[in-house]
Amino acid sequence: MPSIFRHAQPTIKLAVFAALALLSLGVTRAEEPAEAFLEALRNEGYYDVALEYLEMARTDPNVSDNFKKSIDNERARVLIASVSGLRDAELFNERLDEAQQLLARFAQSNPSVKTQAATLQYSGQVYSTRAEQLLKKSKSDRLTASERNQLLVQARGFLEQAQSTITQSKALLERLLDPESDIALPIDPEDPSTLTELKLYRRKYTVVTRL
Repeated sequence: MPSIFRHAQPTIKLAVFAALALLSLGVTRAEEPAEAFLEALRNEGYYDVALEYLEMARTDPNVSDNFKKSIDNERARVLIASVSGLRDAELFNERLDEAQQLLARFAQSNPSVKTQAATLQYSGQVYSTRAEQLLKKSKSDRLTASERNQLLVQARGFLEQAQSTITQSKALLERLLDPESDIALPIDPEDPSTLTELKLYRRKYTVVTRL
């Protein structure tokens, strides 16, 4: 048994084993079971369990190939969320470094406009998170004026990168949502799945405009 489960709270263990049992029984729903379970872990803040689950999912025959293709992206999202409130500076940087590497690999292996929009958005979050950490550090009374200025310069650089990548993501989403665009999402009133996808990307656009 992985160490993460040996030290986890009993309720977390039960949640993990219950979800894996459902998947092993071949439970099918309109929503991807693995994705739904991962989202629940992420929403509850069980980031370490979510990371362990994603690694197991890579080789789990009961997890769909479609979900497996998105694991790098999903792992990056968990890593980004997991650094909130993290005091260990080394672990903070390690997790964001890995997130950036995973996003780059995911974008390279999935060169679609939709993938580009998503990876740019999450990359922007990595840059903005790094900037926020540096800005917090710059407020320390123990710093010299030179050290504080260096941190502020670094933070400014990350903020500029964040703004650039998020702007690019927003532009791609606008093109996907523009019915006159050459990459517009295909809409078929008789196909509910296309309308569902349209709503999904409208929500994505709303999220990006608020970053």
